[in-house]
Amino acid sequence: MELNNDNNPGVLECPDGFNWWLNGLDATINANPGIPRGINVYLTTDGSVYNEMVVLGVIDHPEQGPNPMSNIWCSEYPNSTNLNGPSRISIANLYLKYWWFQNHPNVVGAPFSTSRQWLVDGGGVLAHEFGHSFIGSYSGLPHHQGNCTGHLMNENAPSWSNVLLEDDAGRIHKHLAISNLRQFIACDETYDPEHPKWNATTFDRIVSSDELWDLDMRLYSNVTVRTGATLTVTCNLLMPLEGMIKVERGAKLIVDGGTIRRANTCSPSQYWRSISVAGNSAKIQPLPTGCWQPRCRGRDPSQPGAH
Repeated sequence: MELNNDNNPGVLECPDGFNWWLNGLDATINANPGIPRGINVYLTTDGSVYNEMVVLGVIDHPEQGPNPMSNIWCSEYPNSTNLNGPSRISIANLYLKYWWFQNHPNVVGAPFSTSRQWLVDGGGVLAHEFGHSFIGSYSGLPHHQGNCTGHLMNENAPSWSNVLLEDDAGRIHKHLAISNLRQFIACDETYDPEHPKWNATTFDRIVSSDELWDLDMRLYSNVTVRTGATLTVTCNLLMPLEGMIKVERGAKLIVDGGTIRRANTCSPSQYWRSISVAGNSAKIQPLPTGCWQPRCRGRDPSQPGAH
């Protein structure tokens, strides 16, 4: 059985371990062109506990007997080093809990129609694990340490709810730009400039003073370089479908060893749009070579031989 926890050769049950036991299966899934890349959730079961409880009936509780089941649920943080790396969540023995509630109403003191809702409510634990996948750590710590009641990333399960802070949303957006999570986002996904709730200019990445971009990142909006500002790009910059970099009159865009290309989930037929440079149509427009006319071959047009 591929997802039998008993096949785990060691104690590294979490996918962020050095040699997670399901790495091979995960690589096979990710290499299949028919399966979209994403955060893979593995619902595993302890085969020995299943045999004792479901098949043989020698124990009546999944945490009794010589082989009590694993309760470890865990996930991986966003990876900003391996941008093509996977993201996985391990959910152990959820089915055994489901089966036990279904078959032992006398023990739990409630019919299955009631106790199964306890498992549905446990979906908050899965949401918590997805929180790790998207948010990452808090100053090196795995869980939120503040006093926010009901924060999704609190350490103690009874206090979990659906609360996230503005800072958490910022972390998510950051990791969708600079981590391996960006490879799971559709090519045409952008911050919606036409949403009726927002002003269209809200979603442009505005450069109003000199900036150096040296961090490999994916954008989900257009870029506007304001008059008087210089944007220098030395990194790999991934643009959204139909995305534009707009350079206002009197602004500068310098690409120094950097690369600007379509988002990493775009197909060969999907492109970002252009770099749009605003000039002054009332003045002579020099070529990038310094020529004033197409055939001047670099000569000053006032010198003999210029064409």
